[in-house]
Amino acid sequence: MTSLYTSRMKSALGLASIIFLFHIAWAQQQSSPSKTYGIILSGGAAQESNHFRYYETTTKMHKAFINNGVDRTDIYTFFASGNSKTNDTRKIGVLDKDFTRGKKDLTFNAASSFKKNENIDVNGPANVEDVKKAFLSIAAKAEPGDIVSLYVTDHGSTKGNVVMWGHEPKPEAEKTAEDRAYEKQHGVTAMRSKTMSVDQLKEMIKLLPPGVTVQIANNICYGGKLVELTDPDLNTCVVSQVDSKHFSKSKLDTSPFAGAYASSLGKKSFYESYQDARAVDIFPENVGSMNSLDYFVGNELKKAKSAKPVCTSVNPAGSANAAKNVAQPLAAEAEVLAVKAQIEQTQKNLKSLKFKQADFVDNEYRRTRNEMSSVHQKLFNMKEGPEKDLAYAAFNKKADALEETKKIYETKIKNLNEYILNYQKQITFLQSASPEQLEKYRKLKACMERSI
Repeated sequence: MTSLYTSRMKSALGLASIIFLFHIAWAQQQSSPSKTYGIILSGGAAQESNHFRYYETTTKMHKAFINNGVDRTDIYTFFASGNSKTNDTRKIGVLDKDFTRGKKDLTFNAASSFKKNENIDVNGPANVEDVKKAFLSIAAKAEPGDIVSLYVTDHGSTKGNVVMWGHEPKPEAEKTAEDRAYEKQHGVTAMRSKTMSVDQLKEMIKLLPPGVTVQIANNICYGGKLVELTDPDLNTCVVSQVDSKHFSKSKLDTSPFAGAYASSLGKKSFYESYQDARAVDIFPENVGSMNSLDYFVGNELKKAKSAKPVCTSVNPAGSANAAKNVAQPLAAEAEVLAVKAQIEQTQKNLKSLKFKQADFVDNEYRRTRNEMSSVHQKLFNMKEGPEKDLAYAAFNKKADALEETKKIYETKIKNLNEYILNYQKQITFLQSASPEQLEKYRKLKACMERSI
């Protein structure tokens, strides 16, 4: 009994030491002096597809960097044409008097507007060559422990590429029958948007010195493809508004996801900023959000599931116990405990949120809908004219706001359930992780937990 007790005490002390050393190392990484470099990339392809919300997103991200102590000379902004002469951005509707002056559809030049209205200098056009120059510039001055924070907004392609500015001839292999028919009829060459591939971006990341952390966030269509940039050895982690199979949806003049992310950035960790952004992302079209930690764990679990069993001559019972001891080292228990704590906290948050949702639906939502029902009847009986139009506009705005609040609750609950499921997958992974897998997991987690 004494021997067993002593053995258990040693194990417990060993685990405590591991947990203590892990937290000391993490704290040192967080407290050590580091510098952040910001890169904002917004392509747009052409004037007609470069909407105002990308201008607004770029503005918010730039201000987020400035407000969190990033030097202006260390922020690289690449937007559309990148020059001060070409009208490259489109604004629809009377959303901002400074830009529309009452017009229904107005195009403007982003570079000069950024400088005049936002005090933002655009470093150049959204093209591969200029973005690479930014990485080279950062590589020349960055040191281990520094952070490169990249935000990609605007458009993405179905192939998972980032849409840049401008067009180029479409390769013969990509041309459809419709393309060839159009070329023959009009005597022109079929074109496609210029893009930047995941592989091109990865080569740029490799230019940075070892030990530099790269955090990439995006709200582009099919942006989940960028999560393939996940690389523990390059300290690279990614979060995406949607997966690689769906397009992203935002409001006409603003992106709730981008706004919430920019607002949290610096105040919270990279991953927490992403969670905040997802919490206000109320559009049902935005499905399959992705991040590097869940991507890595999911891939490792798939590998384990598809692996063939190894034959052994050792006693089956003894083999099972030995495998369990090897597969679940004490070193992983600190992480398992941490994830279990996250599950417990998320479950508490979910319970509280469901209570608030029920209270909202049973009281404010139901009461307001009943009140609006009688108001609608009065509007219906009003005489046709400008007064009725304005009254209906106000009514619809209130109805939309009410439904939006209801949808926000539903989306937040969906997100929390997804987090719990992914946390459970992390535990499954950690309980069978090899030392090499565990090391990569820790590197990715450290990347996700850092704040600019």
